[in-house]
Amino acid sequence: MGFTLVSPIYAYVPHSKPVKYREFYENGKLKVKGKMIDGVRHGNWYYYTQNQLLQKRERYKKGKLKQTFIYNEKGLLITIILEDGKVIHQKACGCG
Repeated sequence: MGFTLVSPIYAYVPHSKPVKYREFYENGKLKVKGKMIDGVRHGNWYYYTQNQLLQKRERYKKGKLKQTFIYNEKGLLITIILEDGKVIHQKACGCG
């Protein structure tokens, strides 16, 4: 693994290429991953439980949060929160 960070660290370089961001639990397992461009979040950010199940995904565009996807303890999508605050609940059965 190329990263050994426990706490978040990133560098800001104006007009930079995407920078991978990784944050880890104290046990070394991945907690958060995403990318930053020009010092702000961009694209998909993933948040994991200590058991490495996807807990939440956020979608950013140039630092602005566009959507949040929340998953249950089985890793199934249960809620979508849109940029305007609208909440869409999903069936937790995974049946569509």
